[in-house]
Amino acid sequence: MRLMSSGHKRSLPLKGRAVVGMGAILAVCITTLCFASTANAADGLKEYFFKALQLDPDYASARATYDSDRESLPLGRAGLMPSLDFSANQSRTEYDRRDLVTRAGVHAKYDNGTATLRLTQPLFDMARWASYQESQLRVERAEIVLADARQDLLLRLAQSWFNYLLALDTVELAQIQNQALVAQRIRVENLFKAGSAAVTDVEESRAREQLAVAQEFATKSALEARKREFSKLTGELPTPSQRLVATPVITPPEPADVDQWVAAARAGNLKALAQQNAVAIAESQLSGVTARYFPSISFVATKQQARDPNYFTASEGNVEVGVQLSMNLFEGGRTVAARRQANAQREKAKNDLEGLLRDAESRASQAYFDLLNAKAQLTALEQSLHSAEISLTGMEVGQRAGLRTNSDVLNAQQQVFSTRRDLQKDRYGYLMNRLLLLAAVGGLNDEQLSIVDGLANAAVLPH
Repeated sequence: MRLMSSGHKRSLPLKGRAVVGMGAILAVCITTLCFASTANAADGLKEYFFKALQLDPDYASARATYDSDRESLPLGRAGLMPSLDFSANQSRTEYDRRDLVTRAGVHAKYDNGTATLRLTQPLFDMARWASYQESQLRVERAEIVLADARQDLLLRLAQSWFNYLLALDTVELAQIQNQALVAQRIRVENLFKAGSAAVTDVEESRAREQLAVAQEFATKSALEARKREFSKLTGELPTPSQRLVATPVITPPEPADVDQWVAAARAGNLKALAQQNAVAIAESQLSGVTARYFPSISFVATKQQARDPNYFTASEGNVEVGVQLSMNLFEGGRTVAARRQANAQREKAKNDLEGLLRDAESRASQAYFDLLNAKAQLTALEQSLHSAEISLTGMEVGQRAGLRTNSDVLNAQQQVFSTRRDLQKDRYGYLMNRLLLLAAVGGLNDEQLSIVDGLANAAVLPH
């Protein structure tokens, strides 16, 4: 497993950050990781991933949030663009006047109205500029958050897929165990008929067989539950296109230095990158509040046409062009309070960032050490399985020779199948830890699924 690093720029949050190449990470497994193929390649994990991208509600929610946040940029840019306003009004006036001396009266009716067209172009407005910068940061953060949601979906799908395959393996192992127990029960019954076994041995064998039948039913129920869990992500029940039947070659991550992986997680973790943008957004909001102390200057052009009949005119029009200066002098302490509030929000964002960075470091180091420990764990389980199988053979031979009891054989059988199940579980766990390490440094992508789907060269689990 090799770590590759490059410079990171905030303006390109999804490019140029420290990542781990997926092909390099699992390249050592390509020739040694074996899967059993029982279905069409279209049923592979990558195919399910693309279905999950369309159907998973959590990712759909993240996509909708991204579409919403993406509109922040044109909204922020609109504050720097010219605006054009039009207003008009129309009314009717009735005029009635009577002279007290002459008693002569005047009565008149007329319509009046006004139409105004106003163009405004900001020339200097720090608050609007800060709002525009904030909108750019919001779009960048939305891109990172969406990428993180995609990575999270991949992890959830892979974990659900491995859980499903493990449940499928457990059912098959339970069936194999049942077959072995049936054979053992028949063997004991024959020995009982020949006078070489006690009736208690027969009853014990039958009891173990019935217990195994119940356990097989439980494993099938668990398999159905795993199918339903998987279908929540993809909208359909899975089919077993691949089965892990051999342990991959375990090699330590490269570089073999946990500090470098921790540094990569600190620089490239997607949640931390998104929170870095959140800190920048909080700083931009603080700048926007501070900008209220600055004057704003705008170019203003107004054209007005009015109809208002009187003794001198019937209508008039005018055009005004100039520069408008406005400045906030006092708002009852609003600006001061808003600044304190924005400063507190910035401090909260910084503390949240530090928490996410520490979490990313912890996850990276945990996955790193889990991979280091995987070799010893899987090697021990393989040796344990080999020893359990030899012990079972010895117990069966010893029973026929009258040196071992039926319980010894049954216990040895149970040990074999328990070890097989544990070994299979740790094989999937090893692959999952590789994905988790990639996710911690922000380098996980769906190309890994192609590698997993391409590893198929066995047919069945070993009996």
